Amino acid sequence: MHKPDQSRTPYIDGLIKYVQENRLPFHMPGHKQGQGIHPLLKSILGDKVFPYDLTEVDGVANLNSPTGILKEAQDLAADLYKVDQTFFLINGSTVGNQAAMLTMANRGEKVLVTRNAHRSVYGALALGGLIPTYLQPLYDQNLGMITFPLPQQLEDALKKDTSIKGVILTSPNYYGFSTYIKEFIDITHRYNLPILVDEAHGAHYPFHPQLPPSAIEYGADLVLHSTHKTLSSFTQSSLLHLKKGKIDAYKLNSYLNILESSSPSCLLLMSLDAARMQMATQGYELLSQAIACAEWLRNEINSISGLQVYTNEKAKTSKAIADMDPTKLTIMVNGIGLNGYEADKILGRELKIEPELADHKKVLLFITIGEDLSRMKEVKKAFEILATRYRNTTKPITYPHPPPLPPQELTPEEALKSSSESVELLSSLGRVSAQMVTPYPPGLPVISYGERITLEVIEYIQEFLEVGAEVHGLNGEDHNPKIRVVS
Repeated sequence: MHKPDQSRTPYIDGLIKYVQENRLPFHMPGHKQGQGIHPLLKSILGDKVFPYDLTEVDGVANLNSPTGILKEAQDLAADLYKVDQTFFLINGSTVGNQAAMLTMANRGEKVLVTRNAHRSVYGALALGGLIPTYLQPLYDQNLGMITFPLPQQLEDALKKDTSIKGVILTSPNYYGFSTYIKEFIDITHRYNLPILVDEAHGAHYPFHPQLPPSAIEYGADLVLHSTHKTLSSFTQSSLLHLKKGKIDAYKLNSYLNILESSSPSCLLLMSLDAARMQMATQGYELLSQAIACAEWLRNEINSISGLQVYTNEKAKTSKAIADMDPTKLTIMVNGIGLNGYEADKILGRELKIEPELADHKKVLLFITIGEDLSRMKEVKKAFEILATRYRNTTKPITYPHPPPLPPQELTPEEALKSSSESVELLSSLGRVSAQMVTPYPPGLPVISYGERITLEVIEYIQEFLEVGAEVHGLNGEDHNPKIRVVS
């Protein structure tokens, strides 16, 4: 069988060929290959990018019905990731989650969702009129974070309710921790159901043996990869992988056509083509460098008094965690008397190091294929300054225990479509939420559409607000937060 040439970039090559023909553009976009671009933007981006910001002209395939150079590019991605079909996404992994879930079940049908899912999953529940059955993740006091449900919870839920149409699992999480994905996939398939694995943070996993295994290896029906998170494609670009059998590929493509922009960015698609080629030809070497940088920095920061970086051994003390991505550095800063939000601000504003996120006790750094040792030394220096400056500070810092799942009074769709009003958070006890409220991080909804607001939920939200965390979904002033409820 002929093996595809993974060093090719058919989509990029096709666009270069078109641009070199120098056709006069009397079509969208309005800037006409850069002629109408304001000098300010040109001074930032240069001139070369604008001719490639094209619409679907002759020879440039339509994302909604890929042929020619775009189909070739997608087929190369499918071959590289060893799946039956790969879809290029230009609305992020959000659109992949939503199209996959709408394909998996119809209005009024049940899907099983791990509660640590991305907000796009909750959006899909509301858009599709789907009824959620949630698996609550375990809270690990030692790690100070919400982890994953256990495979046995999935087994029990599927045994109890035979009307469930599919399973949505999120792994790895933001911190690079993975659960027992093989067990989740095997259990789901034993009940002859499809499983979607939101592996947004694991697009790099298939390309190095020191990284955790991908859900693709274990036969997941649908796998999402946010290539912009850990590889080199542009922000908002992602991949959705399909293993045929339990999922209707035509229906999936139809939902993608409905949900995605009808004016896809050629620049995003070019970046996906390039990122795929880069991993195929240089992935092992680039990731080896990233892993080496991460390990060097992990060891150096662990030698600084008052700071601790999670290791695989520490992660696996949690019974819900099977593996850890070595390129994610989770750094405990509470030992120097700072919470993560305080450390994040000092690192960014004063020391010019911008972490990915912070929580009550930790900051998180992403180490990617764009690193070298000189950058790691800058990070080490910043943490040395941070620790020296604050080491003698002491204050108790605890991570709030997540509340029990609130009662589901309305379906997400019913709640979203209901009339609603904004009330003070403290006055919302017993009301039904018309929105999601998500402390960030961990980015897991504490209350979702159609759930009754409990005292534990209100207290949990307040604990996040008191330490300066972001809480998405609230409105009003910081001193008087409000929440949208069904009226």
